[in-house]
Amino acid sequence: MNKIQQIALVIGLIMYLLTPIFSYMKDASSMTAYERFKPQKSQSNAQEFLTHILENIHEGNLGGDIAFHITKEELQSKFGIREDDYVSPKLHTRYFDRNGYRYMFNKIKGEERLTVIQTRFESLTKEQIFKIFGEETYGNHKYRYEIWYKVGDFMVMFSNTDPDNRIDYNIITISPRTFKQ
Repeated sequence: MNKIQQIALVIGLIMYLLTPIFSYMKDASSMTAYERFKPQKSQSNAQEFLTHILENIHEGNLGGDIAFHITKEELQSKFGIREDDYVSPKLHTRYFDRNGYRYMFNKIKGEERLTVIQTRFESLTKEQIFKIFGEETYGNHKYRYEIWYKVGDFMVMFSNTDPDNRIDYNIITISPRTFKQ
């Protein structure tokens, strides 16, 4: 066996041994924005995540793989979401969590619809959010503990999981402004 064949054999053996390690890694194109940007890890990741959301808000999915127009049947067939995956905290309201997102359903005119998509990120200040979304808030909410924006066909709200913390924001919520029949 000559040197080139030995080198090729060693490289082949190394690649064979590393295959299980790389088989667990997801392709970036199949990842949600939450999985790609990891906004819960750092403020810079959170800012990149929110910038991505603003640029792609027209997709109506908050960077996730489930958008507002999806039906319960599609959730079952495409994503395997079963009836027992839902949590129902109160009458006519249900949700499930998937890939860092919370998907909330409400009953509207007798039909259950996906009405809210929500996710968390590393805490940001108002000023950091204003740099991304601008200071033109909806209804002059920039002086309240929630910040609201009307962006295209959607309402966007920033809030905090701690109601006593009125300085930082770590949750983004999106909802359609209207529900089409």
